[in-house]
Amino acid sequence: MALVISPQRHLTVVEPVSRGAVGAAALFVAGLFVIVTLVVAFHATIAAQQLEIDKVTAELRAARAYHDELRQSRAALIAPDVLRERAAGEGMVPGRTGRFVAVPQDVAVAVAVASGSMDDDVALPRPEDSLQPDDAIGG
Repeated sequence: MALVISPQRHLTVVEPVSRGAVGAAALFVAGLFVIVTLVVAFHATIAAQQLEIDKVTAELRAARAYHDELRQSRAALIAPDVLRERAAGEGMVPGRTGRFVAVPQDVAVAVAVASGSMDDDVALPRPEDSLQPDDAIGG
Protein backbone atom coordinates (compact mmCIF):
# COMPACT_ATOMS: atom_id res chain seq x y z
CA MET A 1 0.00 0.00 0.00
CA ALA A 2 1.47 3.26 -1.02
CA LEU A 3 0.85 6.54 0.64
CA VAL A 4 -0.63 9.01 -1.76
CA ILE A 5 -0.69 12.72 -1.01
CA SER A 6 -3.37 14.63 -2.76
CA PRO A 7 -2.17 17.63 -4.74
CA GLN A 8 -5.01 19.83 -3.39
CA ARG A 9 -3.53 19.97 0.09
CA HIS A 10 -1.50 23.04 0.50
CA LEU A 11 0.81 23.38 3.46
CA THR A 12 2.18 26.65 4.66
CA VAL A 13 5.12 27.28 6.90
CA VAL A 14 4.23 28.99 10.17
CA GLU A 15 6.61 31.51 11.59
CA PRO A 16 8.15 30.28 14.83
CA VAL A 17 6.82 31.93 17.99
CA SER A 18 9.32 34.31 19.45
CA ARG A 19 10.64 33.85 22.97
CA GLY A 20 9.31 37.27 23.94
CA ALA A 21 5.72 36.23 23.14
CA VAL A 22 6.09 33.01 25.12
CA GLY A 23 7.56 34.94 28.04
CA ALA A 24 4.76 37.50 27.90
CA ALA A 25 2.12 34.75 27.87
CA ALA A 26 3.83 32.99 30.81
CA LEU A 27 4.02 36.29 32.70
CA PHE A 28 0.32 36.94 32.03
CA VAL A 29 -0.67 33.47 33.29
CA ALA A 30 1.53 33.85 36.40
CA GLY A 31 0.07 37.29 37.11
CA LEU A 32 -3.45 35.98 36.66
CA PHE A 33 -2.65 33.11 39.05
CA VAL A 34 -1.34 35.55 41.69
CA ILE A 35 -4.39 37.80 41.36
CA VAL A 36 -6.83 34.89 41.65
CA THR A 37 -4.92 33.55 44.67
CA LEU A 38 -5.06 36.96 46.36
CA VAL A 39 -8.80 37.25 45.67
CA VAL A 40 -9.41 33.80 47.17
CA ALA A 41 -7.31 34.65 50.24
CA PHE A 42 -9.20 37.95 50.62
CA HIS A 43 -12.56 36.15 50.48
CA ALA A 44 -11.34 33.59 53.02
CA THR A 45 -10.29 36.41 55.36
CA ILE A 46 -13.64 38.13 54.94
CA ALA A 47 -15.46 34.86 55.68
CA ALA A 48 -13.39 34.30 58.83
CA GLN A 49 -14.10 37.83 60.03
CA GLN A 50 -17.81 37.38 59.32
CA LEU A 51 -17.81 34.24 61.46
CA GLU A 52 -16.17 36.24 64.26
CA ILE A 53 -18.77 39.01 63.88
CA ASP A 54 -21.57 36.42 63.98
CA LYS A 55 -20.08 34.94 67.16
CA VAL A 56 -19.83 38.35 68.85
CA THR A 57 -23.37 39.21 67.73
CA ALA A 58 -24.69 35.97 69.24
CA GLU A 59 -22.85 36.67 72.51
CA LEU A 60 -24.25 40.21 72.56
CA ARG A 61 -27.77 38.91 71.94
CA ALA A 62 -27.36 36.41 74.81
CA ALA A 63 -26.02 39.14 77.11
CA ARG A 64 -28.98 41.40 76.29
CA ALA A 65 -31.41 38.57 76.98
CA TYR A 66 -29.68 37.89 80.31
CA HIS A 67 -29.78 41.61 81.14
CA ASP A 68 -33.50 41.68 80.37
CA GLU A 69 -34.03 38.66 82.65
CA LEU A 70 -32.14 40.41 85.46
CA ARG A 71 -34.17 43.60 84.96
CA GLN A 72 -37.37 41.56 85.08
CA SER A 73 -36.24 39.81 88.27
CA ARG A 74 -35.31 43.13 89.86
CA ALA A 75 -38.63 44.66 88.88
CA ALA A 76 -40.43 41.69 90.41
CA LEU A 77 -38.43 42.04 93.64
CA ILE A 78 -39.17 45.73 94.10
CA ALA A 79 -42.78 45.60 93.00
CA PRO A 80 -45.05 47.30 95.56
CA ASP A 81 -47.12 44.15 96.13
CA VAL A 82 -44.02 42.07 96.83
CA LEU A 83 -42.59 44.70 99.17
CA ARG A 84 -45.92 44.99 100.96
CA GLU A 85 -46.07 41.20 101.48
CA ARG A 86 -42.47 41.03 102.72
CA ALA A 87 -43.04 43.95 105.09
CA ALA A 88 -46.20 42.32 106.46
CA GLY A 89 -44.26 39.08 106.88
CA GLU A 90 -41.72 40.91 109.05
CA GLY A 91 -44.44 42.48 111.17
CA MET A 92 -44.50 45.94 109.62
CA VAL A 93 -47.76 47.81 109.17
CA PRO A 94 -48.55 50.73 106.87
CA GLY A 95 -48.42 54.21 108.36
CA ARG A 96 -51.72 55.78 109.31
CA THR A 97 -50.93 59.33 108.24
CA GLY A 98 -48.97 60.87 105.48
CA ARG A 99 -47.85 63.93 107.42
CA PHE A 100 -44.29 65.12 106.94
CA VAL A 101 -42.38 66.97 109.65
CA ALA A 102 -39.65 69.47 108.88
CA VAL A 103 -36.43 68.81 110.78
CA PRO A 104 -34.68 71.97 111.97
CA GLN A 105 -31.22 72.51 110.52
CA ASP A 106 -29.45 72.54 113.88
CA VAL A 107 -30.99 69.17 114.79
CA ALA A 108 -29.89 67.68 111.47
CA VAL A 109 -26.35 68.98 112.03
CA ALA A 110 -26.27 67.68 115.61
CA VAL A 111 -27.36 64.21 114.44
CA ALA A 112 -24.81 64.22 111.63
CA VAL A 113 -22.03 65.26 114.02
CA ALA A 114 -23.06 62.63 116.57
CA SER A 115 -23.08 59.92 113.93
CA GLY A 116 -19.63 60.97 112.69
CA SER A 117 -20.66 61.12 109.05
CA MET A 118 -19.51 64.71 108.43
CA ASP A 119 -16.12 66.21 107.73
CA ASP A 120 -14.66 68.32 110.51
CA ASP A 121 -14.82 71.43 108.29
CA VAL A 122 -18.59 71.05 108.11
CA ALA A 123 -19.20 69.60 111.55
CA LEU A 124 -17.25 72.30 113.37
CA PRO A 125 -18.20 75.60 111.75
CA ARG A 126 -16.06 78.68 112.25
CA PRO A 127 -17.40 81.27 114.70
CA GLU A 128 -17.92 83.80 111.91
CA ASP A 129 -20.20 81.35 110.10
CA SER A 130 -23.72 81.40 111.36
CA LEU A 131 -26.57 78.98 110.82
CA GLN A 132 -29.09 81.78 111.24
CA PRO A 133 -30.30 83.08 107.83
CA ASP A 134 -30.83 86.60 109.21
CA ASP A 135 -27.16 86.84 110.23
CA ALA A 136 -26.00 85.88 106.76
CA ILE A 137 -28.13 88.58 105.13
CA GLY A 138 -26.98 91.18 107.61
CA GLY A 139 -30.32 91.82 109.17
